[in-house]
Amino acid sequence: MVEDAIELLPVWTLHGKAISNRWSNRISYQSSLIVEEFLESMKKSYNDNGKRFNKPVTKKCLSTILAHLIYASEHNLRVRYSRSTSHTKGKMNALTIIGVLDFLQIQSLVKQDIAHQNEHSNKQSTFWATDQFKELVKNTVKWSELAYTGPLVVIRDESKEMLPLPAQAKKVVTAVKILNTFLKCFEVVQDGKKQCIALRRVYRDSLELGGRFYTHGMLTYQNNKKTLRSAIKIDGEDTCELDYKAMHLNILHAWKKVQCKEDPYDIPGLDRDTVKRLVVRWVNSKPSDFKRVVTMSGKPEYKTEAGRAHLNPDARDSLIEDLPPGIKGEYAYSKLLEAYPDIASFIGQKNIGLQLQYTDSTIMSIILDELKLRMIPALPLHDSVIVKTSDAEVTEKVMLKAYQKVLNGFKISISRS
Repeated sequence: MVEDAIELLPVWTLHGKAISNRWSNRISYQSSLIVEEFLESMKKSYNDNGKRFNKPVTKKCLSTILAHLIYASEHNLRVRYSRSTSHTKGKMNALTIIGVLDFLQIQSLVKQDIAHQNEHSNKQSTFWATDQFKELVKNTVKWSELAYTGPLVVIRDESKEMLPLPAQAKKVVTAVKILNTFLKCFEVVQDGKKQCIALRRVYRDSLELGGRFYTHGMLTYQNNKKTLRSAIKIDGEDTCELDYKAMHLNILHAWKKVQCKEDPYDIPGLDRDTVKRLVVRWVNSKPSDFKRVVTMSGKPEYKTEAGRAHLNPDARDSLIEDLPPGIKGEYAYSKLLEAYPDIASFIGQKNIGLQLQYTDSTIMSIILDELKLRMIPALPLHDSVIVKTSDAEVTEKVMLKAYQKVLNGFKISISRS
């Protein structure tokens, strides 16, 4: 599989003017001029060769491919896609994709690396922009024409299948739509390359579990390490990241009406990074499962890929990275229980992680709305936001106020990097 590639997804397209629909869970747009010009050329080519031309289907596919080409060329990437006709991902027809790409290749606008899949290889086909394509779109397509047209609010069940939205989701949809429209007014650049920022909220089972803000498709700052995120600029200005310290531990203590200590990760006998890695699993696991996984993760034979090879996929995925060699689950569990006795009743509780996510996403929603009113663009992560350095002081005050509003006045510390 090609590493330097983005996946072709139907939720990103080129657009013209936005078409407002108050109740829709998606944003629709008029067609881009360059899409219409290519469509006419394709229609003529198909008619000349006696081939059937489905304009609506081809238009959607062409718009999606062009959007990915423009983004990928900015980031020196390829676009990964499937040529298999046995399935269609996100209602994208493989035959239509192939037809559009073949047309663009004849025009010397794309190159393709076609992978012939077999049982011994999972390599996927890729395409990328030629210099001729880059020159063509340089002065004819604005970066703002790249548009996210997918759902703004998603509710999934345990198997990750999407559920229908209840009537009360309309308010959330509207809020996310307004936020995305606001963020589109600002230029976000990382390492000199333009970014596409579009957020959606993802819930689990209902509007009371999960709800965090996620980007979808393309490259996303949310998947970058903090050192890379520090290179982000908004409208040409340097940025900083403001991060709630030990947010979930603070929330759990606030639910018990106890103020969390200043540095809850300071536990004698365990280094801070180890505590951070342990706490996430401790909160979300039954005691017996936690102890077993920690002990396994500390075994030297499971520190390498070769050593893990004989484990089943679930066991491999459950291991906690970078724990000290030889650490025992019983010891780790007792140290955490000793450090956090007030929140012991929450440990391993069903959906506790999703309840925490709902709380931190509620706080984040308040922060983003308040900053929007102050004309401050903010890029959310789950417990932190990225803002212009000049907006950091105001943002920190907004974050503290939002946390106290949701957690009934309890305090929390914020770090800045």
